[in-house]
Amino acid sequence: DDIVIVLDWTKLDSSLTKMDMLRDQISFLLSEYRVVATQTKDRLLKTAASSSDISALPFEVVVLLESPGGSAVEYGLAAQQLLRLRKVKGITVTVCVDKVGASGGYMIACTASPGRLFAAPFSVVGSIGVFAQILNAQQLLEGWGVLPLVFRGGKDKAPVGLVGEVTEEGKTKIQNSIDDTHVAFKNHVATCRPILADTIDEIGTGEVWLGVDAVKNGLVDRLITSDEYIAERLSEGATALKLIKCVRPFFLFGAQPPEGYAQSKVGSMLRSGMNKVATSLGMSATAAMPQALSTPAASMSMSMSTPQALGKR
Repeated sequence: DDIVIVLDWTKLDSSLTKMDMLRDQISFLLSEYRVVATQTKDRLLKTAASSSDISALPFEVVVLLESPGGSAVEYGLAAQQLLRLRKVKGITVTVCVDKVGASGGYMIACTASPGRLFAAPFSVVGSIGVFAQILNAQQLLEGWGVLPLVFRGGKDKAPVGLVGEVTEEGKTKIQNSIDDTHVAFKNHVATCRPILADTIDEIGTGEVWLGVDAVKNGLVDRLITSDEYIAERLSEGATALKLIKCVRPFFLFGAQPPEGYAQSKVGSMLRSGMNKVATSLGMSATAAMPQALSTPAASMSMSMSTPQALGKR
């Protein structure tokens, strides 16, 4: 049986206030995968099997994505989180867009593994562009008899702001910065989706497309909703787990829970699922003993996230 982990990355806001949770989820999954991979490799070595067979361990992460975009800095970092998964041999990253995956949302979506970016027919994707808006009240304030003074250390520091004279040089500086970010955005998309390398300048104009049109120009790979895709995987015999936020249990008088309490409960479910996969591949896997991970990032993420079974055929 294959194992499918579902990550809910819907309703992401422009400033990505969920960033810490997203990073913890990826760190947790990578840590758990490496634990099972190491255990499986050891078993293979004991049976004189080739250690290269570990690459056959199937593991898919399905990201339910919904975002109209936001800060290039924040969304660029979020995209790198999925690339952390994609770079690991044996892990497939599937991204499903049911409503909107535009601008920064598409910056994340395009990091799906080759051929694994799916969208609903009437979803909105694309918007490979960058914009900035700056309100300047200098003339308004001067009309009221107020003269704001701006002091800079460095001629290119804050070339245009809320107050201060707006110069052609300042506007050019801002536009150049926008253009540079746009070029970086297009390069990111073309690198993640080589199929768009020859047409990125044509489609990277900031325009948006419905899913039915996006599949024609290579922005997405398949028209299907996340519900249909997960149901399809279940019908194929896969086990689906959804990573959710877990509230720390309350203990009387503020006492701390036993060491490894949350980690053990969380790790056992995911490792059990992964080991079932190893067993189906003939690797003689045994159920892993639930133990707390040793890395700080993984321990932190495990205490706040837990996989919940979606279903199994």
